[in-house]
Amino acid sequence: MKFDVSLYEQRGGRGYWYRIGKPCRSALRLAECMGCGEPCLHEKHSRPWCTRSCLHRHELLGHTFEPGAANPAWKGDDAGYFSLHKRVYTERGKADGCVFGCSDSDRYEWANLTGHHEDVNDYAAMCVRCHRRFDSAVRATEIIPEPEIELEAC
Repeated sequence: MKFDVSLYEQRGGRGYWYRIGKPCRSALRLAECMGCGEPCLHEKHSRPWCTRSCLHRHELLGHTFEPGAANPAWKGDDAGYFSLHKRVYTERGKADGCVFGCSDSDRYEWANLTGHHEDVNDYAAMCVRCHRRFDSAVRATEIIPEPEIELEAC
């Protein structure tokens, strides 16, 4: 075992383990490590790994979690704001320029154009300043703009 059982106790009848002397919010579950098969304690809403090195060793062997719709946790269009933006970054890569021609910025972001956050092709790369101005213009008019919105370059 990779943990010291003497530091933990089981309280209640639900199978949770708690560190002795710690409050109830540190509930842990006893499970088998997904990498090496050793018993380990993990937080109740996380995957059981005994150590970070065991997780990384498991990934290096090619055992990765399926991306996209093949993943059992895939939410599709019901995904949250952060997940939808991460999907754009995964599909299209890092934003590397501004569609308005700004070249003095060193940071670029993906900006949603028409409000259809689920569509990875409905984003345009913009510098931070143009992205803020674009979003401000959309909020001020409360009209979803066409992708060919006209803004002056920085």
